[in-house]
Amino acid sequence: MCAQVCEDLIRKCATKAADHMDSIGFPVQIRITGWLATMGLHLMPLPQLLTLWDWMIVVGPSALIVFIGALVESLEPEICRCRDFQVRVDIIGHARINM
Repeated sequence: MCAQVCEDLIRKCATKAADHMDSIGFPVQIRITGWLATMGLHLMPLPQLLTLWDWMIVVGPSALIVFIGALVESLEPEICRCRDFQVRVDIIGHARINM
C-alpha cells in the first residue's frame, strides 16, 4: 500500500522521471519497496537519518513517502539522462543524500 502511494506521488512530482522509467521497463515500486523496508537507512548520514525517523514518529509513514517523492524529484534530471536500465538501477539504488 505505501509503495503504491509513494509511486503515485512520484508520478505527480517527477512525471518525466516516472515516464522515463516506464519507457525502459524500470519497475518503480521495486526500488521504493527497498527504501520503505529499510526506512531510508542507506540514503543519508546517521544524524540526518535520525531526524527523518523522528519526523516519521511524529507524522507517521507519510513522512517517508514524502521524503522518497522529494528524493526522486531531485534526481529527476539525472534519471532522465540515463538510457541504460542498469545505470538507472545504480542511480536509484545507491541514491545518497549528502547533507
